[in-house]
Amino acid sequence: MNVLIVDDEVLNRKLLADVLRENGHEVTVATNGQEGLEEALRNPPHLILLDLKMPVMDGYETLERLKADPKTEPIPVWIVTSSAMPEEIEKIRQGDVAECFTKPIDIVALVEQVNLLDKERD
Repeated sequence: MNVLIVDDEVLNRKLLADVLRENGHEVTVATNGQEGLEEALRNPPHLILLDLKMPVMDGYETLERLKADPKTEPIPVWIVTSSAMPEEIEKIRQGDVAECFTKPIDIVALVEQVNLLDKERD
């Protein structure tokens, strides 16, 4: 499964990418929402892991644009953030987000969910 990680923090991108690759997934990374949106349009992934607080274009705007474009609208987007308050997480979940992981990430749970999504795709 091809996963796009959109996060401005180098260590977060590296950790997620390394663990997902070790579990057999292809990974593409972007350092901000604008890069993530461009990559998703150029090469639509099966899943997007999206941080909320980033420079250039934050995750909220990125999510809005992804869901407004017919090419990227069906792609599942999972939020991975350290900055969301409980009420923000609830608001996000009421939108077009299937999962929301708060940092520090329970990497085992995240990988299990990605693997499950991958099996459901087959």
